[in-house]
Amino acid sequence: MGKTVIVYSSQTGFTQGYALWIARVLHCEVLDAAFVTTNDLIHTRLVIYGAHATKRSGVLGFRPFYQQYQLALPQQLIVFGTGLLPPEQVDMQLMRQHTFHQCKRQPQLFYFNGQMDPSAMPLRIRLPYYSAKRKLRAKPPVCGMGAVRPLLTEVDRLEAQGII
Repeated sequence: MGKTVIVYSSQTGFTQGYALWIARVLHCEVLDAAFVTTNDLIHTRLVIYGAHATKRSGVLGFRPFYQQYQLALPQQLIVFGTGLLPPEQVDMQLMRQHTFHQCKRQPQLFYFNGQMDPSAMPLRIRLPYYSAKRKLRAKPPVCGMGAVRPLLTEVDRLEAQGII
């Protein structure tokens, strides 16, 4: 596989966990978005960007990341958002619109849900967490390593086609 880099932004460590799970399987470099440079991206064949996702804003931080590094990014770009809502409550089309409206080509988009320790969350995140948790009618969706399988399958497909 060509050089792959995972860039993430995480406030609570939740997105970082997903980035590390993906990197463990792909054996690639993981970078915090706050410390990324053009040199980190210029020789990559695939960039995977991950951050918290909201209904109103899409994947947070992706638009400024894309604007700043657009010329250094490879053709292949995968984006994942993480959040407290179960996947069936997330409007992926709306999230794509909010996240990619300035992109020339829309990257693949994935959404991962999982459980967090409420006591470790800042209050500004804890309140929406409890609100969302009350709305759950079914058992919590698969989270952790099992949740990233669709993204890993997409990377395998790109590799099999010789794209990366």
